[in-house]
Amino acid sequence: MSVNKIYKTGSASEVFSHLVDVENITAKGRELTFSPTEGQRKSLCKALNLLEIEGWGATALLSRTEDGLGVSLRVNLSATVIQSCVITLEPVSTRIEHSFHNLYLPEAQISAAYEGDGLEIVIEDGDEDFPEVLKPEGVDVGEATLEQLALVIDPYPRKEGVSLQGERKQGAGVEQERENPFAALRSWR
Repeated sequence: MSVNKIYKTGSASEVFSHLVDVENITAKGRELTFSPTEGQRKSLCKALNLLEIEGWGATALLSRTEDGLGVSLRVNLSATVIQSCVITLEPVSTRIEHSFHNLYLPEAQISAAYEGDGLEIVIEDGDEDFPEVLKPEGVDVGEATLEQLALVIDPYPRKEGVSLQGERKQGAGVEQERENPFAALRSWR
């Protein structure tokens, strides 16, 4: 699933917003639990091409960076997503357990580091993404979670035991090969 699909149906914050004011966040941090409303759940399903989302559990920890200018966001998400099998169109249920970390810094700090003005941005071990701009209104924990959820959902869910005709099949511990389209050329040798 491409994150770009979310933006075709509307911005991620329109689909699932949970804006947190970071004005009073300290280095110790603030922990919160959040979940989508019924309307947001329907919007999430539509944006992510899901039949249903069940068993949602999400916690976030927001804390200030060492210099006090930025905000660190750590989210643990668990949910069961129900999608249509790409072959049979029957419902396929998948349990998702995912954790991620985002770093938010003032735009001036990111620009200065990017332009090489002597400022450095310290990215923690395991961080995969470049820091995001810390907006004056705060951090949208819902938007960040939606983007991550879109990345971990299987784009081609299949019901267990179902395969396409001609695809390699597993059988009794022996892999059966599909017919090789170039097998007829062997006789020309």
